[in-house]
This record gives sequence, structure tokens and C-alpha cells, in this order.
Amino acid sequence: MSAFGGDEDFEDIELDLPEDIDEQLQAKLRAGYIADLEERLAGLGDILEALLVSEDQTDLINQLKGEVHSMKGEGSSFGFPGISRIAHLWEDYLKSKSTLSSFNISELYIYIDRIKDLTQREKQPDHIELSRIVKSLPNSFSAEDVILEKEDVHILTVLPDNLQRKVIEDEINACGFNITPVHASLEALELAIRIQPHVIICSMVIDNIDGLELIGMIRTLKITKHIPCILLTSDKFDLSKATHMPEDMKIVKKGSGFSDQLSEAIIDLGIMH
Repeated sequence: MSAFGGDEDFEDIELDLPEDIDEQLQAKLRAGYIADLEERLAGLGDILEALLVSEDQTDLINQLKGEVHSMKGEGSSFGFPGISRIAHLWEDYLKSKSTLSSFNISELYIYIDRIKDLTQREKQPDHIELSRIVKSLPNSFSAEDVILEKEDVHILTVLPDNLQRKVIEDEINACGFNITPVHASLEALELAIRIQPHVIICSMVIDNIDGLELIGMIRTLKITKHIPCILLTSDKFDLSKATHMPEDMKIVKKGSGFSDQLSEAIIDLGIMH
């Protein structure tokens, strides 16, 4: 028996904790993160000002790189994946820089402004809006960076279970994209709701629901209507028959040039640059 009595003394104790304690704790942690981040952004602004007049920028650039690197790892942990994404690109921008011109420094202020904008929003941007924000940022991408971005693009493919399906899925994989394949329209709808892919590729012919009908269903649901869709057709498909085709839907035709068409469609949709 402990100094406070036997175990039975604790059996009837009930902690009067609020039901939404997890939400309160998360909100408190997010508020603390935002307050700390705002101070750090102000500090980054001071570093940029110092860089403008510094003859030897080495220490300041290293300090800047360290701050951006830590920012990259923290954003997603506090519910701000967009901040992590922007910080990642900011870090990429700095990788090859041993000195920063006044023009470079003016570009880096844009990163600070974009991150500030995200901290002040009640709702974080979805992947479509975030792609547009990313495209507006100054960058120094190499071809390797673009390939790595392809690997980040998650595609839900909806193709009938036949011999051609494997060929098409292999071609999409060969492009460097990350895919989740399904072969039934209703299963695709369920997965679209659950995994929220960056883009959905539907074959015109699937099962008793065709690709256009499935895209219409996806666009009807509030939780999936933002997901871009690409319709996969044959060369003989008559577009005049697609009377209810969404304006922003892309069409990619099977056959030669498929990979180039697919990459171009995804870029046009703002998913990748």
C-alpha cells in the first residue's frame, strides 16, 4: 500500500478533462508554432538585410540555410505541409549559392512573404492551389529536380482489367509517377475519397460506368471535386459525343506520344512544373 492508501483509493477517481482536449492541445501547439515561426521569419528578414551590405556573405548564408532547413522539417508536423514544401524549394534555391546578389536577395523575400501568407490563413491550400503558389516562386531547378517532383505526383488510374491495362500502367510508371491502379469505377470513387490523389486518370471504357460518368460523379462530391481528371481515350474517340465534359478535364490518347501527352497534361493542370 502506498503512502496515499491502497489501490482502491484510486479506483473511483475521475479526471474531469474536456472532451476536445486533443483539439485544444493541437490548437495550442499550432499557435505556438506560428508565433515562433513569425519571429524566425523576422530574423530571416534581418539576415537578408545584412546580406545586402556584407562583403563576406559566407556565415550569413550558412545561417540562412540552417534556418530554412529546420523550417522544412517542422511545417508538416504542425499541419502546414505547404510551409514545408515552400521551405524545401527555398533550400533547393540556396543549395548552389555561395554568394547572393541583390536580385537573389529580393527573390528570397518572396519566400518569406508566401510562408507568412500561409500562417495567416484559416484553411491551408489544397494541392492544386499549392502547386500554383509553388510555380510563382523564384527557382533554380535542374532537370533532376523535375524528375524528383514527378515521383511526388500520386495518380489514381482507373482502367479496365485487360491486356492493354498493364501496358498503360507500365508506361505511366516509366514516366516516374507514383500510381495506385484500380479496375472498377465504384472502387475508384471510394479510393478517390480516401486517398485524395493529385490526379485521376480514367479510361473512357471501364465497366457499366464509363470514364466520363465517373468523372462527373467525382466532380459532384464536395470532397473530390477539386481533384483534376484526365480521360484516356483511343484515337478513334469522337469528342462530339462527350456532351457533359468538364471544361478543365484533359484528354490523353493511347498510342505513340502517350508519355509526352501525359506529362504535358499534368503540367497544364498545375500539378507539376
